[in-house]
Amino acid sequence: MRAQKEVMMWTAQGAPDKDLEETQKWAAQRLPPHDETNLYYVISLIETGEVIGAGGTYRRECELGWPAIGYAFRKEAWGKGYATEFLVAFMKIWWELPRVESSIAVDRATLSEDEIVASVNGTITERCAAETIKENVGSKRVLEKAGYTWVKEWRNEEKNWSIYGWVTTAEQLPAN
Repeated sequence: MRAQKEVMMWTAQGAPDKDLEETQKWAAQRLPPHDETNLYYVISLIETGEVIGAGGTYRRECELGWPAIGYAFRKEAWGKGYATEFLVAFMKIWWELPRVESSIAVDRATLSEDEIVASVNGTITERCAAETIKENVGSKRVLEKAGYTWVKEWRNEEKNWSIYGWVTTAEQLPAN
């Protein structure tokens, strides 16, 4: 997957891993002992055990201020519903994790007007975020099917990309 140009062009890295060592470094950031702050899965087919992707959360704060999810699938797995199936299942697990009240700075675009007013002295509904490159239509469809809402667009001038920011809440999780 991380050697496939078609897959990696949609990632923050923007290009395939140069070698096995680079892939191992990427994986090591998501495996024990880092799993205390990350929730990341290898995604495989039940029938064969073939690995078709990986996904989860490894950034506690993205551009929008919320924890961010990410996923990638081998090109051969695209268009078969696996990404949506994974993301909906992952979000069910995510929302069931224990919570601790905390204060974070989030982008106003992720909140309703009522929440902006209430946030001065109150609490707001927790969200989970995702970021996609504007042209990644496949990921846009996956996020929409999984209950995410597009909230903001910004530029990454270094890579010359337009980025879409998405958020969801536990209440937006689609039913089976």
